[in-house]
Amino acid sequence: MNKIALLLLAFLLTSNAQALELALFGDGGKKTESTEQILQSIMKYQVKDVALLGDNLYDMSVSYGDVWDDWFFKGLRFPIVALGNHRLSYQHEREYFHMPDEYYAKVVEDVRFIVLNSDNAANVLAQRDFFLKEMTTAKGDPAAFTFLIFHHPPATLSARHQWIEKKFFHDTFRPLLLQYRDQIDAIFVGHDHVAAVYSFADIPLVVSGAAYEFFPVTPVTNEVVPGVGIKTFWIYKPKPHWARLETFSKSREVYVHFTALEDHAGNNDSKVVCSVLLKARQITLKPNCQQ
Repeated sequence: MNKIALLLLAFLLTSNAQALELALFGDGGKKTESTEQILQSIMKYQVKDVALLGDNLYDMSVSYGDVWDDWFFKGLRFPIVALGNHRLSYQHEREYFHMPDEYYAKVVEDVRFIVLNSDNAANVLAQRDFFLKEMTTAKGDPAAFTFLIFHHPPATLSARHQWIEKKFFHDTFRPLLLQYRDQIDAIFVGHDHVAAVYSFADIPLVVSGAAYEFFPVTPVTNEVVPGVGIKTFWIYKPKPHWARLETFSKSREVYVHFTALEDHAGNNDSKVVCSVLLKARQITLKPNCQQ
Protein backbone atom coordinates (compact mmCIF):
# COMPACT_ATOMS: atom_id res chain seq x y z
CA MET A 1 0.00 0.00 0.00
CA ASN A 2 1.51 3.35 -1.05
CA LYS A 3 1.81 6.42 1.14
CA ILE A 4 -1.22 8.20 -0.35
CA ALA A 5 -3.42 5.16 0.25
CA LEU A 6 -2.22 4.90 3.84
CA LEU A 7 -2.98 8.57 4.44
CA LEU A 8 -6.44 8.17 2.92
CA LEU A 9 -7.15 5.14 5.11
CA ALA A 10 -6.01 7.03 8.21
CA PHE A 11 -8.29 9.92 7.30
CA LEU A 12 -11.29 7.64 6.82
CA LEU A 13 -10.66 5.95 10.15
CA THR A 14 -10.35 9.21 12.10
CA SER A 15 -12.70 11.57 10.27
CA ASN A 16 -15.65 10.47 12.38
CA ALA A 17 -13.82 9.12 15.41
CA GLN A 18 -15.70 8.65 18.65
CA ALA A 19 -15.24 11.70 20.88
CA LEU A 20 -16.94 10.65 24.12
CA GLU A 21 -17.96 7.37 25.67
CA LEU A 22 -19.50 7.04 29.10
CA ALA A 23 -21.85 4.85 31.09
CA LEU A 24 -25.08 6.50 32.09
CA PHE A 25 -27.71 5.40 34.60
CA GLY A 26 -29.72 6.58 37.58
CA ASP A 27 -31.22 5.05 40.70
CA GLY A 28 -28.23 2.84 41.37
CA GLY A 29 -27.44 3.94 44.91
CA LYS A 30 -27.70 0.54 46.51
CA LYS A 31 -25.18 -2.28 46.61
CA THR A 32 -27.08 -5.22 45.17
CA GLU A 33 -26.42 -8.15 42.88
CA SER A 34 -27.77 -6.08 39.98
CA THR A 35 -25.55 -3.06 40.58
CA GLU A 36 -22.53 -5.34 41.02
CA GLN A 37 -23.35 -6.95 37.67
CA ILE A 38 -23.68 -3.52 36.07
CA LEU A 39 -20.22 -2.61 37.36
CA GLN A 40 -18.83 -5.79 35.78
CA SER A 41 -20.69 -5.08 32.53
CA ILE A 42 -19.31 -1.54 32.32
CA MET A 43 -15.81 -2.89 32.87
CA LYS A 44 -16.41 -5.53 30.19
CA TYR A 45 -17.09 -2.74 27.69
CA GLN A 46 -13.98 -0.92 28.99
CA VAL A 47 -15.89 2.27 29.75
CA LYS A 48 -14.06 4.46 32.26
CA ASP A 49 -16.44 7.41 32.81
CA VAL A 50 -19.86 7.24 34.46
CA ALA A 51 -22.71 9.75 34.58
CA LEU A 52 -25.11 9.27 37.51
CA LEU A 53 -28.67 10.52 37.07
CA GLY A 54 -29.63 10.80 40.74
CA ASP A 55 -30.85 8.63 43.62
CA ASN A 56 -27.25 7.74 44.34
CA LEU A 57 -27.85 6.45 47.90
CA TYR A 58 -30.96 4.63 49.11
CA ASP A 59 -29.96 3.30 52.52
CA MET A 60 -29.39 6.18 54.94
CA SER A 61 -27.66 3.84 57.39
CA VAL A 62 -24.64 3.41 55.09
CA SER A 63 -22.22 5.83 53.49
CA TYR A 64 -21.61 6.71 49.87
CA GLY A 65 -18.30 4.90 50.17
CA ASP A 66 -20.08 1.66 51.11
CA VAL A 67 -21.85 1.76 47.73
CA TRP A 68 -19.38 3.46 45.39
CA ASP A 69 -15.82 2.97 46.70
CA ASP A 70 -15.45 -0.27 44.72
CA TRP A 71 -16.17 1.66 41.54
CA PHE A 72 -13.41 4.15 42.29
CA PHE A 73 -11.01 1.37 43.26
CA LYS A 74 -11.63 -0.32 39.90
CA GLY A 75 -10.69 2.85 38.03
CA LEU A 76 -14.12 4.30 37.24
CA ARG A 77 -14.54 8.08 37.17
CA PHE A 78 -17.69 10.15 37.80
CA PRO A 79 -17.38 13.38 35.80
CA ILE A 80 -21.16 13.93 35.76
CA VAL A 81 -23.37 13.43 38.83
CA ALA A 82 -26.93 14.71 39.33
CA LEU A 83 -28.72 14.85 42.67
CA GLY A 84 -31.95 12.96 43.29
CA ASN A 85 -34.43 12.52 46.13
CA HIS A 86 -32.72 9.43 47.62
CA ARG A 87 -29.47 10.65 49.20
CA LEU A 88 -27.87 12.01 52.31
CA SER A 89 -27.61 15.80 52.34
CA TYR A 90 -26.78 17.66 49.15
CA GLN A 91 -23.47 18.57 50.76
CA HIS A 92 -22.56 14.95 51.58
CA GLU A 93 -23.15 13.88 48.01
CA ARG A 94 -21.34 16.85 46.52
CA GLU A 95 -18.29 16.24 48.68
CA TYR A 96 -18.10 12.51 48.00
CA PHE A 97 -18.34 12.84 44.21
CA HIS A 98 -16.40 16.14 44.08
CA MET A 99 -19.29 17.92 42.41
CA PRO A 100 -18.75 21.62 41.63
CA ASP A 101 -22.18 22.52 43.07
CA GLU A 102 -25.79 21.32 43.26
CA TYR A 103 -26.15 22.46 39.65
CA TYR A 104 -23.34 23.17 37.23
CA ALA A 105 -22.09 23.01 33.66
CA LYS A 106 -19.14 20.96 32.51
CA VAL A 107 -17.61 20.36 29.10
CA VAL A 108 -16.40 16.78 28.64
CA GLU A 109 -14.78 16.13 25.26
CA ASP A 110 -17.33 17.41 22.71
CA VAL A 111 -20.32 17.72 25.08
CA ARG A 112 -21.51 20.58 27.24
CA PHE A 113 -23.41 18.99 30.13
CA ILE A 114 -25.83 21.24 32.00
CA VAL A 115 -26.66 19.46 35.25
CA LEU A 116 -29.63 20.67 37.33
CA ASN A 117 -31.01 19.71 40.73
CA SER A 118 -34.68 18.94 40.16
CA ASP A 119 -35.07 17.94 43.81
CA ASN A 120 -34.46 21.36 45.40
CA ALA A 121 -37.42 23.73 45.14
CA ALA A 122 -35.61 26.37 47.19
CA ASN A 123 -33.20 27.39 44.42
CA VAL A 124 -35.23 26.78 41.25
CA LEU A 125 -35.16 30.46 40.29
CA ALA A 126 -31.40 30.60 40.78
CA GLN A 127 -31.11 27.50 38.60
CA ARG A 128 -33.27 29.20 35.97
CA ASP A 129 -30.91 32.18 35.87
CA PHE A 130 -27.93 29.84 35.68
CA PHE A 131 -29.54 27.91 32.82
CA LEU A 132 -30.24 31.08 30.85
CA LYS A 133 -26.62 32.15 31.22
CA GLU A 134 -25.38 28.72 30.16
CA MET A 135 -27.57 28.64 27.06
CA THR A 136 -26.14 32.00 26.03
CA THR A 137 -22.63 30.65 26.59
CA ALA A 138 -23.42 27.47 24.65
CA LYS A 139 -24.15 29.46 21.48
CA GLY A 140 -20.51 30.37 21.11
CA ASP A 141 -19.07 27.21 22.62
CA PRO A 142 -17.06 24.84 20.42
CA ALA A 143 -18.71 21.81 22.07
CA ALA A 144 -20.65 19.87 19.46
CA PHE A 145 -23.52 18.86 21.73
CA THR A 146 -25.52 20.23 24.65
CA PHE A 147 -27.07 17.66 27.01
CA LEU A 148 -29.39 18.49 29.89
CA ILE A 149 -29.16 16.23 32.96
CA PHE A 150 -31.54 16.10 35.93
CA HIS A 151 -33.28 13.40 37.94
CA HIS A 152 -37.06 13.81 37.68
CA PRO A 153 -38.73 13.36 34.25
CA PRO A 154 -40.64 16.36 32.91
CA ALA A 155 -43.68 14.19 32.14
CA THR A 156 -45.64 11.45 33.89
CA LEU A 157 -44.29 8.14 32.58
CA SER A 158 -45.66 5.64 35.11
CA ALA A 159 -48.27 5.19 37.81
CA ARG A 160 -45.55 5.38 40.47
CA HIS A 161 -44.38 8.92 39.74
CA GLN A 162 -46.11 12.08 38.59
CA TRP A 163 -44.35 15.08 37.08
CA ILE A 164 -46.17 17.32 39.56
CA GLU A 165 -43.99 15.85 42.33
CA LYS A 166 -41.57 18.58 41.25
CA LYS A 167 -44.17 20.98 39.88
CA PHE A 168 -42.28 24.22 40.57
CA PHE A 169 -39.13 22.94 38.87
CA HIS A 170 -40.95 21.65 35.80
CA ASP A 171 -43.31 24.61 35.49
CA THR A 172 -40.26 26.87 35.59
CA PHE A 173 -38.16 24.95 33.09
CA ARG A 174 -40.82 23.77 30.64
CA PRO A 175 -41.10 27.13 28.83
CA LEU A 176 -37.30 27.36 28.78
CA LEU A 177 -37.04 23.94 27.15
CA LEU A 178 -39.48 25.12 24.51
CA GLN A 179 -37.54 28.34 24.02
CA TYR A 180 -34.15 26.64 23.69
CA ARG A 181 -35.09 23.26 22.24
CA ASP A 182 -33.12 23.94 19.06
CA GLN A 183 -29.98 24.15 21.21
CA ILE A 184 -30.62 21.08 23.40
CA ASP A 185 -29.56 17.83 21.77
CA ALA A 186 -31.02 15.52 24.44
CA ILE A 187 -32.31 15.30 28.01
CA PHE A 188 -31.21 12.44 30.30
CA VAL A 189 -33.15 11.56 33.47
CA GLY A 190 -33.72 8.75 35.96
CA HIS A 191 -36.35 8.44 38.74
CA ASP A 192 -38.64 6.07 36.82
CA HIS A 193 -37.05 2.64 37.05
CA VAL A 194 -37.20 1.84 33.34
CA ALA A 195 -35.14 1.94 30.16
CA ALA A 196 -37.00 4.11 27.67
CA VAL A 197 -36.75 6.74 24.94
CA TYR A 198 -39.29 9.51 24.42
CA SER A 199 -39.67 12.75 22.56
CA PHE A 200 -40.59 15.59 24.90
CA ALA A 201 -41.45 18.90 23.26
CA ASP A 202 -39.49 17.63 20.23
CA ILE A 203 -36.35 17.00 22.35
CA PRO A 204 -35.07 13.41 22.76
CA LEU A 205 -35.70 12.29 26.35
CA VAL A 206 -33.69 9.28 27.53
CA VAL A 207 -34.70 7.53 30.77
CA SER A 208 -32.12 5.22 32.31
CA GLY A 209 -33.29 4.54 35.84
CA ALA A 210 -33.33 0.79 36.43
CA ALA A 211 -29.87 0.07 37.74
CA TYR A 212 -30.96 -2.06 40.69
CA GLU A 213 -34.69 -2.60 40.23
CA PHE A 214 -37.31 -2.06 37.56
CA PHE A 215 -41.01 -1.32 37.30
CA PRO A 216 -43.16 -1.98 34.25
CA VAL A 217 -44.62 1.00 32.41
CA THR A 218 -46.88 1.40 29.41
CA PRO A 219 -46.27 3.74 26.45
CA VAL A 220 -47.53 7.31 26.78
CA THR A 221 -48.40 9.71 24.00
CA ASN A 222 -50.23 12.76 25.24
CA GLU A 223 -50.02 16.41 26.15
CA VAL A 224 -48.27 17.11 29.45
CA VAL A 225 -49.76 20.59 29.42
CA PRO A 226 -51.54 22.22 26.47
CA GLY A 227 -49.13 22.51 23.57
CA VAL A 228 -46.39 20.35 25.10
CA GLY A 229 -46.51 16.68 24.20
CA ILE A 230 -44.63 13.49 24.96
CA LYS A 231 -44.35 10.50 22.65
CA THR A 232 -42.94 7.05 23.43
CA PHE A 233 -40.39 5.62 20.99
CA TRP A 234 -39.14 2.60 22.91
CA ILE A 235 -39.53 0.85 26.28
CA TYR A 236 -37.63 -2.26 27.29
CA LYS A 237 -39.16 -5.20 29.11
CA PRO A 238 -38.35 -5.10 32.82
CA LYS A 239 -34.73 -5.94 33.54
CA PRO A 240 -31.96 -4.00 35.24
CA HIS A 241 -29.84 -2.08 32.75
CA TRP A 242 -27.41 0.73 32.07
CA ALA A 243 -26.81 2.84 28.98
CA ARG A 244 -23.60 3.47 27.04
CA LEU A 245 -23.39 6.90 25.45
CA GLU A 246 -21.22 7.60 22.41
CA THR A 247 -20.78 10.90 20.55
CA PHE A 248 -19.32 11.56 17.09
CA SER A 249 -18.57 15.22 16.42
CA LYS A 250 -17.95 15.13 12.68
CA SER A 251 -21.27 13.51 11.84
CA ARG A 252 -23.02 15.10 14.82
CA GLU A 253 -24.39 11.72 15.85
CA VAL A 254 -25.14 10.45 19.33
CA TYR A 255 -25.68 6.77 20.09
CA VAL A 256 -27.30 5.40 23.24
CA HIS A 257 -26.78 1.66 23.69
CA PHE A 258 -29.13 0.24 26.32
CA THR A 259 -27.40 -2.72 27.95
CA ALA A 260 -29.52 -5.13 29.97
CA LEU A 261 -28.50 -7.78 32.46
CA GLU A 262 -29.28 -11.21 31.09
CA ASP A 263 -29.29 -14.60 32.82
CA HIS A 264 -28.15 -17.34 30.47
CA ALA A 265 -28.34 -20.78 32.05
CA GLY A 266 -27.48 -19.35 35.42
CA ASN A 267 -24.54 -17.28 34.13
CA ASN A 268 -25.08 -13.57 34.62
CA ASP A 269 -24.19 -11.59 31.51
CA SER A 270 -25.23 -8.44 29.72
CA LYS A 271 -26.04 -7.51 26.17
CA VAL A 272 -27.11 -4.48 24.16
CA VAL A 273 -30.87 -4.66 23.69
CA CYS A 274 -31.35 -1.41 21.81
CA SER A 275 -29.10 1.09 20.05
CA VAL A 276 -30.68 4.49 19.50
CA LEU A 277 -29.35 7.15 17.14
CA LEU A 278 -29.98 10.76 18.11
CA LYS A 279 -29.21 13.26 15.36
CA ALA A 280 -30.57 16.78 14.94
CA ARG A 281 -33.12 15.92 17.65
CA GLN A 282 -34.46 13.05 15.56
CA ILE A 283 -34.74 9.59 17.15
CA THR A 284 -33.91 6.48 15.13
CA LEU A 285 -34.19 3.00 16.62
CA LYS A 286 -31.69 0.51 15.23
CA PRO A 287 -32.85 -3.00 14.17
CA ASN A 288 -31.53 -4.59 17.38
CA CYS A 289 -34.12 -2.82 19.54
CA GLN A 290 -36.17 -5.32 21.51
CA GLN A 291 -39.54 -4.38 22.93
